[in-house]
Order: sequence, then C-alpha cells, then structure tokens
Amino acid sequence: MATPFLKRVKRRLRRMLSGQPAKPAPKPAAAAAPAAPKAPAEGRSSIDKDAWASAAQEGELGFHKRHNFRAEQEVWWAHVTKDWEALGLKPTGWEGKTIIDVGAGSKLRSLWFEGATLIVLEPLADRYVQEVAWHDLDKADEMYSVPAEEFLPQLVDRGDLIVSINALDHGYNFAEGAKNIRKYLKDDGLAILSFDMHDQPDSMHPLILTDEICTKIFEEAGFRIEKSEKGRRYHGAAGPQATHWWLRAA
Repeated sequence: MATPFLKRVKRRLRRMLSGQPAKPAPKPAAAAAPAAPKAPAEGRSSIDKDAWASAAQEGELGFHKRHNFRAEQEVWWAHVTKDWEALGLKPTGWEGKTIIDVGAGSKLRSLWFEGATLIVLEPLADRYVQEVAWHDLDKADEMYSVPAEEFLPQLVDRGDLIVSINALDHGYNFAEGAKNIRKYLKDDGLAILSFDMHDQPDSMHPLILTDEICTKIFEEAGFRIEKSEKGRRYHGAAGPQATHWWLRAA
C-alpha cells in the first residue's frame, strides 16, 4: 500500500508530466508578535504591614524551609565569601567591633567576620530556629526576631558596621528601616546595604525602589552616601541589578 508520502510524490510527477503548475507551498503561519515588555511600575517604598506579613513573610519562610544552597555549607560559604569580597571587605580585623546584620535570613553571612560581636535582626528568626534544620542563628551574640522597621532602643549607637544583604527590598517600609539603621550606627561607623531593584512587585518583593527614592530616604534618615554601585542580582528572576550602598553618618 502506498504511503501518504509516495502518493504526494506521484501526484507531483503527474502534474509535471501534464504541464500543470505545482500547487504553491502553503504560506507559513505568521509568527505571533512578541509580547510588549511591561512598563516599570511606579516606585513605592512602603506597603500595608498586614499584607506584607501574610504574603511576603509566609513566602520567605517557605523558601528557607525548602532544601536550597544554604543547606550545603561549602556551597553557601563560597557564595558568602564571593559576595563580601565583591564589596571590598575582609574577614579579619573585626576584633572588638560590633556588627549588626539586618534581615539576616536563616543562615548568617555575617559569621564570615572573625572576632566581632554579632547582633542579628531577622523578622522570621524565631520561626527559622524552630523550622529550618540548617539555621545557624544561635551563633549570633544577640538575636532579635523583628523586622528592620521595628525600632530597638537597646541598639542605638552600637554598630561599627551594619550590613543588610538582599533584605530591605523584602520589607514593608523602607524609610522606617533606614531611619532605624542610622540610629544603630555609630557616628564613625559604616553601613553597607545591598538589595535588588525591581521593575515589578511580586509577593516576596513588594517594594519598587529606585535610586532616586533610596537617595532621598537615606539623606532624610541622616546618612551621607559615600558611594553606590551596581552588582549581581540576588533574585534569580529577570530584572534590574542589585545596588550596593556605602553609607556614613551625615
């Protein structure tokens, strides 16, 4: 029995021998026009706290509980070392200094600094301790299960170095967090704050921060911007790079 392919060949041969023109090949379907990229959302530095707690924080907890690179100590430490060195920091020379880690997560980047007194602020700290098997929050000298936006008077003027990595864009009131960080920083201290910028909000990244918004808020909080630069994006999805900010007391 002739296959469909052979039948097509025979029909074409008959047309050629009879002088009939071959049927034109069907035109390819028009390619769908690519979707237009979304225009950047309007900047916003705060959202409703209850909405943040129910969406962003629950998402964070679920992410940290799933097995991820934080669970593999060698992999995690390689990432930590690379990130701190990219910011021009060294692990040594911190004896007698106090470091405050704002939005520390379930695994402490700040343990990289040797000999320092380490104070940790993390809104999910208590739940990480209970629910994340590989957490190391118990290695901090002081731990507070509060967001950056919640003021802790006992931390005023204690920080020689304040760091916040991939955290402040996950919060609910950027200006309040910045004001508190400034209060915790010693007059001769340094704050290094690094976080992704976002064109569009999502459940775990509800703020839309821009360089203009951040500059205004930092200056109003009492900081002098020593420098800022772009770096690798922490969040895997497509979007703008992270911005690193080096801040001093104004």
